[in-house]
Amino acid sequence: MKIAESHKCCTIQMKPKIVLLHLILVLFFLTAGCTGVSVTIFPTATPSILQTTKKSTPIFQPSETLEPSPTFPPSPTPIPDSWLTFTDASFHLKFRFPENWQPESPTHYSGPDGYFELTQQTYPASEFDSISTFCILEANQNKAVALGVLPYVTTWQGVDPQMQISLGSGCTITPGGDTLPTPRDQAVLYARYPQPWSRDTLLVLRTDSKHFDSILRTLQFIGSVTPTPHPVNVYDSPACSLPLADPDVKITRTSALTITEYPLVNADCDPMAHFDGFQAHVRSMGLDTFARYSTDLVLRAEEADRLLEPFGYRLVVRQTELGGGNPVLASKQITVLDLYRDDEQLMANINRVGPVSVKASADDFIFWVEDTYNNIPPTEVRRTTLNTINWWETGFNTAWVGSDLIKYEYDMKTHLSPAGAPSQAIVNRNGQPVYSFAISPPGSAGYPIQWLYSWHGHWILEADNSLVEDGELQNSKLGYSEIFNWHPVKDKPFYFYREGNSYGISFDGQALPPHYDDVMHGLLCCDWAAYNINSLSNGAWFYARRAGIWYLVSVLANE
Repeated sequence: MKIAESHKCCTIQMKPKIVLLHLILVLFFLTAGCTGVSVTIFPTATPSILQTTKKSTPIFQPSETLEPSPTFPPSPTPIPDSWLTFTDASFHLKFRFPENWQPESPTHYSGPDGYFELTQQTYPASEFDSISTFCILEANQNKAVALGVLPYVTTWQGVDPQMQISLGSGCTITPGGDTLPTPRDQAVLYARYPQPWSRDTLLVLRTDSKHFDSILRTLQFIGSVTPTPHPVNVYDSPACSLPLADPDVKITRTSALTITEYPLVNADCDPMAHFDGFQAHVRSMGLDTFARYSTDLVLRAEEADRLLEPFGYRLVVRQTELGGGNPVLASKQITVLDLYRDDEQLMANINRVGPVSVKASADDFIFWVEDTYNNIPPTEVRRTTLNTINWWETGFNTAWVGSDLIKYEYDMKTHLSPAGAPSQAIVNRNGQPVYSFAISPPGSAGYPIQWLYSWHGHWILEADNSLVEDGELQNSKLGYSEIFNWHPVKDKPFYFYREGNSYGISFDGQALPPHYDDVMHGLLCCDWAAYNINSLSNGAWFYARRAGIWYLVSVLANE
């Protein structure tokens, strides 16, 4: 596993206590994933000048009893024998529905107590497909209209009860709030078709929320075939060794960016199924991942020092050995940061830092730091306090925006999904809620929101390829189906976007024309965390596919 490329995943998952929490508290719904790196615990300094605090009211208490919202019934409602069966060969499916519903059109039936409607949507699958983006966008755009004030977004997996196999995958939206479902409330399924049909087509099923669960439980794809599993423990393919039609490194320069594309393998070499063969070509490029990450950490430290200096804080760059039992990584020299106030060391071995946000009155700041190599929880550094958060919290979730203290947190007490996971992220301004954001359940790499940014008087957060600025979804505003990996580069906004079937880059308000057929993105864990986009203070490294070739791409802001 590449530390520099997978540190986001490991920040959350490489913690023994989180594994313990998963075993004890099923409701917390996190699964451990990142493995493969053994580290030596470094000694850390004990703060004495500052007051070190723990939150008196954490987001989640292990002793609390969490109850799902009353919106969800305690058990499935039996399907009445009188229900009819709807079959449509062009949609490749069948399901049951109430016998008193009449056709409005061949794919739209309704009755006095509900309805269903079927449509299809073309949306080519990405290598790391994230259909939940559709549910996230619709849930947050149509609040209080048909989906309730606090809609639930969940993942969905189709099952063939006779063959006992999984067929089709997607996401659902069901109404949330303080009232029980009514015939006017809507529920939605977005799903990829199983084999042999095109993965570039989405099935969209809308029903009234009262009948949604029952209809979904009877849904079957007709004419589908058993998926062909990938061979167990085979991570290479002859396709990974085929010569490239265009093996040359390509460099493109714009007025603001320099883009370097390193060709790796043909598209038939699957990044997931043929991980070893794919990564062998990455290593053959001789690009030092540790050096890339170390250089960026130094740049971040320099920018942080500029803002911390008036408060008497500074960061010191130091080289050390990673250590541990991994023979490949044990003697690897890594860059870490030590935090000082005046001449006193407050923290050591920092390898992950957030941006510094300074209060408008210049009498306080917020600076998030973390030592992921030694599994130390994130620490919020302020003018007079160091706040090391509880180990079940995420951190990097507070910032000064002007004179306002902005904080997001997951609602762990109310409006939980049936599995007990939070369904909403709440944004607070000075302790008062100002925005709620429907989120998908946490996955193996953790919760969907990774950062809260303060930028030029605005607060910005991102989840599931959806970007929110000051409570306004930017996807619909900018006309992009996906926006991901937003971060400031030289204090200017940088992000990736999907427009139609192609992916592009936007920097400083200027969108480069869509250039790639696919960009690997999402919160990836374990071996595949090597494919996470490496967001840098001066750009990004990422994997992209164009014209049948996978590339490792560097995009850096010009000096």
